[in-house]
Amino acid sequence: MNILFVGNSFTSYNEMPSLFGRIAESAGCEVNTDYVAFGGFYLKNYNDAQSDAGKLLLDKLKQNNWDYVVIQEQSRNPITDSADFQINVEKLIKLVREHHAKPVLYQTWAYQNGSKKLESTGLSYRKMYTGLKTAYRTAADKNRCRLAPVGSAFYLCSLVDKNICLYNSEDNYHPSLQGSYLAACVIFYKIFGSRKAVTFSGGLDKRQASVLRFTARLCVFSYVDKKSIIYRALTAVFAVVFIISLYKVADYYIQANKSAVGFERLYSMIITENVNEDTQITASQKYAALYEQNSDFAGWISIDGTNINYPVMFAPDRKDFYLRRDFEKKYSYYGTPYIAEACEIDVSDNTIIYGHNMRNGTMFSALEKYLSEDFFKNNRYIRFDTMNDYGTYEILSVFKVEAVMGEFDYYNFINASTQAEYDDFIATCKSYSLYDTGVTAQYGEKLITLSTCEYSSENGRLVVVAKKV
Repeated sequence: MNILFVGNSFTSYNEMPSLFGRIAESAGCEVNTDYVAFGGFYLKNYNDAQSDAGKLLLDKLKQNNWDYVVIQEQSRNPITDSADFQINVEKLIKLVREHHAKPVLYQTWAYQNGSKKLESTGLSYRKMYTGLKTAYRTAADKNRCRLAPVGSAFYLCSLVDKNICLYNSEDNYHPSLQGSYLAACVIFYKIFGSRKAVTFSGGLDKRQASVLRFTARLCVFSYVDKKSIIYRALTAVFAVVFIISLYKVADYYIQANKSAVGFERLYSMIITENVNEDTQITASQKYAALYEQNSDFAGWISIDGTNINYPVMFAPDRKDFYLRRDFEKKYSYYGTPYIAEACEIDVSDNTIIYGHNMRNGTMFSALEKYLSEDFFKNNRYIRFDTMNDYGTYEILSVFKVEAVMGEFDYYNFINASTQAEYDDFIATCKSYSLYDTGVTAQYGEKLITLSTCEYSSENGRLVVVAKKV
């Protein structure tokens, strides 16, 4: 089957037509894809037979026996100039049909909710979404053609799983890889039907890819006559999804309360008074009860001015064991802060500690306070005690980075084989720092690195590096 895509950067971003081809191939469908897409172009640019874009499109249409042509308009034009949109959709569909191909309209999406890009349109997220949906559906009904409701899938996905970012982190309106994958899935299911089993994940996390495919099928399946039996069945499906979502929300808050109570209980087990007036209790004495309960206990971390006051775990032979486990090793969405498996407690030059950035403000989310230099100036020390020793650390760098190849891989620095390697790590931390802390470290000084997720960019991390004083 031959499929041509016509649009602009919303089509070409992340090589979406190629993603479509891989998706189709994984489902056992043989396809040949091509596209004509110039950044910022409108359909009227392709309808101008004298323009370079118009000539290119005509050449493409003549060169191959296309089965389908997927048509995408400039992202705001269906709302800002609906008459122009409807006229040019009709004209382009007529041209496609003259070349014996079937047209498919590619409904685009509202810009990211809360972004400056959306604000610049003067529209709310809801108004832009409904405006695009109405305009494309009107065009599809008027011209009796298929509609791939990609914009509706974006909207539904924002309700189903807010952790999936569909937008490019730099401009908040072009699609991320997840967004392009979702668009390709919607178009695929619209052309080939929702019963096809897709196995290609586009390099995404398998769980994310599965959620995106489910969302795509649901949106394609829902575009039916409201009086039909299918629509009523779909309404029931949405009711089930709503109930499941409600359960997940309730479970989230139940686990939050359970996590908080559990950490309070653990804190109460710490010895906070001296054994006698003449002897200072040792760290091993202070935390003995916790270590006795779980020998994975490595230490306790706390930061003044924040609610960070947690045990830190270490399971060197079990990767990310405490990512989703509590102190008792039972499942917990909140997990427990833990040390990277490659570290050696009190030995490594750099001890890396991971913790979740929970949206309810718990775990390591309070590290976001260090985005403010003023907060740092008043709270520059971290307390991290191990079973062997008490520890106070002074913050030397706070930075944001994406955990992707080619960026600063701070998480790989555990031990320095030379002074030059140590100095290079410190220099890189300082160069990435959001502000000058006025603090540095010398070869031989022990470091800790606190790492948590940071949501302003895809795969973002917020990192705080400190030296022992």
